[in-house]
Amino acid sequence: MNVADSETMAGVLERAGMELTERPDEADAVILNTCAIREHAEQRVLGRLGDFARLKRLNPALVVGVAAAWRST
Repeated sequence: MNVADSETMAGVLERAGMELTERPDEADAVILNTCAIREHAEQRVLGRLGDFARLKRLNPALVVGVAAAWRST
Protein backbone atom coordinates (compact mmCIF):
# COMPACT_ATOMS: atom_id res chain seq x y z
CA MET A 1 0.00 0.00 0.00
CA ASN A 2 2.85 2.42 0.72
CA VAL A 3 4.01 2.12 -2.90
CA ALA A 4 0.57 3.13 -4.19
CA ASP A 5 0.36 5.96 -1.65
CA SER A 6 3.85 7.16 -2.61
CA GLU A 7 2.94 7.15 -6.30
CA THR A 8 -0.20 9.15 -5.55
CA MET A 9 1.78 11.73 -3.57
CA ALA A 10 4.41 11.93 -6.31
CA GLY A 11 1.69 12.58 -8.89
CA VAL A 12 0.18 15.38 -6.81
CA LEU A 13 3.59 17.00 -6.33
CA GLU A 14 4.44 16.66 -10.04
CA ARG A 15 1.15 18.35 -10.98
CA ALA A 16 2.16 21.13 -8.58
CA GLY A 17 5.32 21.67 -10.63
CA MET A 18 7.84 19.59 -8.72
CA GLU A 19 9.99 16.85 -10.22
CA LEU A 20 11.33 13.66 -8.71
CA THR A 21 15.03 13.31 -8.00
CA GLU A 22 16.93 10.19 -7.02
CA ARG A 23 19.30 12.08 -4.72
CA PRO A 24 18.01 13.70 -1.51
CA ASP A 25 20.90 16.18 -1.53
CA GLU A 26 19.48 17.62 -4.80
CA ALA A 27 15.93 17.96 -3.46
CA ASP A 28 14.00 21.00 -2.27
CA ALA A 29 11.65 18.73 -0.32
CA VAL A 30 11.89 15.19 1.04
CA ILE A 31 8.84 13.19 2.13
CA LEU A 32 9.17 9.88 3.92
CA ASN A 33 6.14 7.64 3.51
CA THR A 34 5.88 4.93 6.15
CA CYS A 35 3.50 2.57 7.82
CA ALA A 36 2.82 3.54 11.43
CA ILE A 37 1.75 0.01 12.30
CA ARG A 38 5.11 -1.74 12.12
CA GLU A 39 7.75 -0.86 14.70
CA HIS A 40 10.61 -1.76 12.35
CA ALA A 41 9.30 0.75 9.77
CA GLU A 42 9.19 3.46 12.43
CA GLN A 43 12.78 2.75 13.44
CA ARG A 44 13.92 2.97 9.82
CA VAL A 45 12.16 6.33 9.40
CA LEU A 46 13.86 7.69 12.52
CA GLY A 47 17.22 6.67 11.06
CA ARG A 48 16.42 8.33 7.73
CA LEU A 49 15.29 11.49 9.54
CA GLY A 50 18.74 11.64 11.11
CA ASP A 51 20.24 11.54 7.61
CA PHE A 52 17.92 14.30 6.43
CA ALA A 53 18.69 16.42 9.52
CA ARG A 54 22.27 16.60 8.27
CA LEU A 55 21.03 17.74 4.84
CA LYS A 56 18.75 20.30 6.53
CA ARG A 57 21.74 21.78 8.36
CA LEU A 58 23.50 22.20 5.01
CA ASN A 59 20.34 23.51 3.31
CA PRO A 60 18.01 25.26 5.80
CA ALA A 61 15.39 25.76 3.07
CA LEU A 62 14.96 21.98 2.66
CA VAL A 63 11.46 20.84 3.61
CA VAL A 64 11.34 17.45 5.35
CA GLY A 65 7.98 15.73 5.84
CA VAL A 66 6.72 12.39 7.10
CA ALA A 67 3.53 10.71 5.87
CA ALA A 68 2.30 7.75 7.89
CA ALA A 69 -0.37 5.33 6.76
CA TRP A 70 -2.86 4.48 9.50
CA ARG A 71 -5.18 1.60 8.81
CA SER A 72 -7.99 0.54 11.07
CA THR A 73 -8.64 -3.15 11.55
